[in-house]
Amino acid sequence: MLLVAVVFTLSQLGWAQAANLRDVRTGKHENFTRVVFEFQNNVLFENPEIKGKGNFSVVFLDSSTTLPRLTLFKTGPIQLVRSIKFSRQKSNLVADVRLSFPYFILKAFPLSGPNRIVVDAYQVSSTPEKSEQKESLREKSSTETSTAPEKKELEKAAGSQPMTPSGVEKSGLKETQPSENAFSNKVPNQTPEKHVGPPSTANGNAMTQIYLLAVLNVLTGVIIVLMIFTLLKKKHMIDFGHLSEIMEFMKTSDESIETIDAQLKNAFKDYDES
Repeated sequence: MLLVAVVFTLSQLGWAQAANLRDVRTGKHENFTRVVFEFQNNVLFENPEIKGKGNFSVVFLDSSTTLPRLTLFKTGPIQLVRSIKFSRQKSNLVADVRLSFPYFILKAFPLSGPNRIVVDAYQVSSTPEKSEQKESLREKSSTETSTAPEKKELEKAAGSQPMTPSGVEKSGLKETQPSENAFSNKVPNQTPEKHVGPPSTANGNAMTQIYLLAVLNVLTGVIIVLMIFTLLKKKHMIDFGHLSEIMEFMKTSDESIETIDAQLKNAFKDYDES
């Protein structure tokens, strides 16, 4: 019994050392949040299971750990893992991971060198089950709405005219021919209405543009004539001013010549008398 107890304790110690969880790391990537469980040796695990909003668990077979039972993280833009809690389930180790976002999809895979179990959580807008249920409900509603009118028409046809398939085909042909005739009658009446309005409006616009151009030409001609008249008037006024100055100068010069002549005559008279 003593030997059996020693062998059992040694096996337990060897097992604990062979499959011992020694480190847990978390990290945020572009499209997912990663949780890495690092073991001393190779370990088997079950696929992670979603327990609820923002919570999933992973079971590691025949494993143990000396890490704290509960580890809390301060969440932020980089850290999206709230807490990791470890518990025992017989010889297995269970890790309960709580995230800061409610809906996600999990992907787990092992890595070696060192031995790691990686769990990636991809954030989604809603649970995959709900999205699948919504899509199936939409498909059912669309099929029901599309088939309901056909069933009603068939029931009306069956109730009013219990006819053979040939009679149904004839009635269908009779119903389709008037609709085709009505469509052919409506098309010729509608096509002229589409082309009546634009030509008249185009002609009216062209005539108004011609009238406006003529008025603009007349106004420009009047403005040019007025500008020429004002320029000529200014020039004539300048010339008339010069002429008046010349006439005044000539008058003053004539008066000065007459006074000089009178003075000369007086001087000659004085000379003769002397």
